[in-house]
Amino acid sequence: SRRGGELLKLQLAQVEEELAETSEQWRTSTNDVRSLRRQCETLNGQLVDLKQGATDELDMMREIEELRENLRHAVWKADQAEARQNKLGAGDSQEVVRLRGQLAEAELQV
Repeated sequence: SRRGGELLKLQLAQVEEELAETSEQWRTSTNDVRSLRRQCETLNGQLVDLKQGATDELDMMREIEELRENLRHAVWKADQAEARQNKLGAGDSQEVVRLRGQLAEAELQV
């Protein structure tokens, strides 16, 4: 009977030790989950920022292409005006030369 009591005490101590280990593992796991959630929230925020940045860059690229197209059209118009002037025998007008200069400067800036 005494031996049975000692065996039960030993088993009880073993169960208590396992319970303490399991509790510690549970706390560690809970902390890991919290940490992973914070990391996911941070990464999600970074992803949102990257998406916005990409959208902004695409918008800017579209605007630049639109400006280039406008510049090409303005150069075409200037060429047409120059051709009309040449047909009239007036040669390059100062206005066409001025426009070409402005367009060249604007295209360099874009």
